[in-house]
Amino acid sequence: MATKHDLPAYSEYFFPTIAALKARGGSATIEELEQDVSEALQLSDDILAVPHGDSARSQFQYELAWVRTYLKKVGAVENSERGVWSLTPVGAAMSKTELRDVPRRVRAETRRSRQADEAVDDLDEPIAGADSIEEAGIFWKERLVDELLKISPDAFERLCQ
Repeated sequence: MATKHDLPAYSEYFFPTIAALKARGGSATIEELEQDVSEALQLSDDILAVPHGDSARSQFQYELAWVRTYLKKVGAVENSERGVWSLTPVGAAMSKTELRDVPRRVRAETRRSRQADEAVDDLDEPIAGADSIEEAGIFWKERLVDELLKISPDAFERLCQ
């Protein structure tokens, strides 16, 4: 019996998904994409039947849903209507190498976004010992200077280059 470990690597789904959209004239339903991608990857019925946890969805369907989401995040596809996915000019121009790199790009952007959100949250926290907004501004500047002083001279030199 097949397991989810028998499925292809996640990065292998991206190129066949874009190729399927191109072959179908630029748009396809989820079911059409599932059929075309499974055929392109030559997946057996046994592998396609591997369940995803306790859900009615297969592991293949689950992974392909994330592929569509990631492609949407990089602007390669759009969800033109419920259950229909369309290729964008960005997606049509992407190479096989660029498509394999999509998961890394999306994860990196998600990390950057999360870090930016955390930085904004930190700025919203009240400054201990500040009795007014003006005073908080002074403490904020002092905190920034303290953090900058923690940077080693070598690291600072590299930052300035």
